[in-house]
Amino acid sequence: MTVVHINPQGVLAAYGESGRGAALQIRTLIENGRLMDLTTWLGIVIAPASHG
Repeated sequence: MTVVHINPQGVLAAYGESGRGAALQIRTLIENGRLMDLTTWLGIVIAPASHG
């Protein structure tokens, strides 16, 4: 499952180093592509449809 956020880097800046629980995994989630920005996600979703 992928979570889409407008600005994952903002979440990382706000909670990544000092958060608790899942917030401590933000950097890993971004690196693994499990948390991505809206623009990237839209590119993935829309790109295959435009090649049809």
